[in-house]
Formats: sequence, C-alpha cells, structure tokens
Amino acid sequence: MKNEIILFTDGDINIEVQINPEQETVWLTQKQMEERYY
Repeated sequence: MKNEIILFTDGDINIEVQINPEQETVWLTQKQMEERYY
C-alpha cells in the first residue's frame, strides 16, 4: 500500500492531505476539515 501526500490550495488555505490511491480515499484531520470548510 502506498500513500501519497498532496497539497490542497484554495485562496489563502494550504493543507497537506494524505491520500491512498489504491483505496481511492482521502484522509483529513479534524483541524484540516475545519480549515477547509469553515
């Protein structure tokens, strides 16, 4: 299993996100979700 890290950028928001391409999943911490959606 290989995990990758991507950088999500939206305006002033920059979040490093862990993804697992084999399982097609994205993992965010609660803090990352808060930064993204609030």
